[in-house]
Amino acid sequence: MDSAQQQTSRSRRENHWFQDPWVQGIGTGLSALVPARRYPAWLRQTMMWAPAIGLGALVSSPAAWRSLAESAQARPDSPVAEAAGPQRDGSAVQSPDGSAERPTGASAADRSRRRPLTMWFGRAGGGVAVGALVYCNMRLAFWLDGAIERGLRRLRVPAPRVVMAVAAGGFAARTAVVEKKPREEPCGGRLIE
Repeated sequence: MDSAQQQTSRSRRENHWFQDPWVQGIGTGLSALVPARRYPAWLRQTMMWAPAIGLGALVSSPAAWRSLAESAQARPDSPVAEAAGPQRDGSAVQSPDGSAERPTGASAADRSRRRPLTMWFGRAGGGVAVGALVYCNMRLAFWLDGAIERGLRRLRVPAPRVVMAVAAGGFAARTAVVEKKPREEPCGGRLIE
């Protein structure tokens, strides 16, 4: 193996050390040792609002939707590419009876030029909805952290945070192991990457 291949494989290993199940399990377990109620208020608020605003803005961005559509169409096995494939260029489409016919209706570009305000409201509404879901999810996570600890204390578990850390670390490690395994499609037996 030459020097360039060694360098590539070494950098690939160095960049993916955090995907190791042991690293994920230990990291999650260590972070679960600190109760969320002990975080400073500014950190808790940042942990709730930053992802909510960031993902809400991403969903509202037309560039994000365009890149998602392009990446879905770039994959040949994508249902979006299969559905949009023959009609993408506006050429004639084969009808079920065998005759060729032109697609009816306006193209997507024409529709987007006619309704920019409606599309903007739709994207903004989607962004607000996603942001609200992310914010509520983070609030729920903080509440659950305290509720699980209180429940373990009521059950007289001697070290509830340690039990929570071991359980969270084990769950994270198991999830990392399952994600690394190739999955088979239920019907065809093809591997899903």
